[in-house]
Amino acid sequence: MIEAGTRERARVAEAEAQRCAAMEAGDLEALRDLLDPDLRYGHTSGVWDTRSGYLAKLADGRLEYHSARSRVDGHVVAGSANLLWVEVTAEVSTPAGRRLMRNCCLTVWLPHDGRYRMVAHQPTVLTAER
Repeated sequence: MIEAGTRERARVAEAEAQRCAAMEAGDLEALRDLLDPDLRYGHTSGVWDTRSGYLAKLADGRLEYHSARSRVDGHVVAGSANLLWVEVTAEVSTPAGRRLMRNCCLTVWLPHDGRYRMVAHQPTVLTAER
């Protein structure tokens, strides 16, 4: 039998994997379901978005993911919050052009109506091999 904590950790890791799949597929409805209405989404440029602002950039093409993969490097549960340290590799197009990004990110996931939603995303660009 899987312990409840292990099961919950697996659900959060699966939500992170679903987020990357939805980013790559351009599935805005799936992303809307995975992102908390109070989301604060940090970009590597230093710009912050709300959920509606982030989804609007995806909808109008200012931000487009051609590929997105993540690997969970750490997971801490603090009360009802799940903090994930994630390494993300993505090929993305922005008004500045198309590029390959490799970031380490801190994401925060909260339970909401029986599933987990991301409420915060803070990336750091990886410039050297780890």
